[in-house]
Amino acid sequence: MYFPFPGTDISICSVRTKVSKYRKSTMEQFDFTKPTPFYDIILNVEDKKLYCNRAFLAIWSPVFETMFKSNFRERDSMEINLPGKSFDDIKELLAVIYPPNRPVVATNVQRLLELADVREEEEKK
Repeated sequence: MYFPFPGTDISICSVRTKVSKYRKSTMEQFDFTKPTPFYDIILNVEDKKLYCNRAFLAIWSPVFETMFKSNFRERDSMEINLPGKSFDDIKELLAVIYPPNRPVVATNVQRLLELADVREEEEKK
């Protein structure tokens, strides 16, 4: 089904499909504890390392975007320390933002909201 925008050449195609079965069968959850050819930043949380990609972090977090674009030392650093954060919480956040995106459900929503609140407060500074 197509939904045209009046007065433009733009339209939206609506397609319904069951992606969750495909994702479960063909894509595994990313392991952030192991380096990959695509990591370009390491998050140090509770003396453990999480290997990440700056682009993913910047897309999902205005705080990381600012760190990487401004004159903060993190812009040129290969490692960022996240003191006061839980390793499991940050790992869960990464699992939600990286494909195949883990769903936000009752078991992780509270931890993710707490991280979002901290992020929002950091943005106000």
